Amino acid sequence: GYYYKWIERAYLSGLRIMVVDLVENEVLCNVQSTINPAGWVNANSCDTMDSIRLQAKRLYQMQDYIDAQFGGPGKGLFQIAKSPEQARQIIANGQMAVVMGVEASETFNCGERDYCSVAKLEAGLTELYDLGIRSIFPAHKFDNQIAGSRVEDGFINLGEALATGHFFETQECDQDTRGSHFETGLPLLRNIPVLNEFLAQTGTGPEYDETIEHCNVHGLSDLGVYLVNRMIDLNMIIELDHSSTDAVTAMMDIIEARHYSGVVTSHSWMQSAKDSGLHNNTKRLIHAGGFVAPYNSDANDMSNRVGKYLDQLEQ
Repeated sequence: GYYYKWIERAYLSGLRIMVVDLVENEVLCNVQSTINPAGWVNANSCDTMDSIRLQAKRLYQMQDYIDAQFGGPGKGLFQIAKSPEQARQIIANGQMAVVMGVEASETFNCGERDYCSVAKLEAGLTELYDLGIRSIFPAHKFDNQIAGSRVEDGFINLGEALATGHFFETQECDQDTRGSHFETGLPLLRNIPVLNEFLAQTGTGPEYDETIEHCNVHGLSDLGVYLVNRMIDLNMIIELDHSSTDAVTAMMDIIEARHYSGVVTSHSWMQSAKDSGLHNNTKRLIHAGGFVAPYNSDANDMSNRVGKYLDQLEQ
């Protein structure tokens, strides 16, 4: 949660557009409620879509509250934008345009353990659009029925098992992609007593070839192809961060075929090239007219990251 004066401080420093992602992680929510049930009495639902609905409601309440501090409806600095035209008008009025997005693994309740279909996906997308949401991550930390996620070892791999019923299913990355190193089993996690109960749910630990770099075997599903096309139909922002390399490649194939530019990597969570440079998918995103931004870090690292993007723009 943000106190509105903190946002106002950024606004007074020149910020005129802000993306607010509605975020949920069912695994963390369920772990918290299990570890500390006394603190979870009368708490909010761990269901992703319920959480998104509540967060959207709270955001509109925040807009109304800030409006009240500035004299009435539509007068506050914080104005939710539902189209590029509306965002431009808000900024022209001297206010800050706020774009709502969703960053979750079980968006549309289409996690691997859920029932999902084209009809359910369409109904969920319509609901999110009607709420004013204009940006979506097809995948986040864990695989779902839309796309594979970018794999990570350790706690994230444990979360994958709890979310999907299996640990990350991986393959050696292609010659152009830098992957992740995985260890067989979960030795570090087994030393943390509070996690023993959750580790027991996953059975034996995973086995991996520790000599290779790992990438997700799962790419973009047929449901994912449908979602990306529908998001393009609705002029929504497609977030490529956190999706597996194969999933991003498939999404970029669709994006390029449809000559679409509403695609972003907002915090550098796409996989890099083997030499740690820009992956070909990131280059494709840039040349499609998309938006790239570095993960926050120190000034030197930020300069290097931004320099790579600018070098690509000049080619």
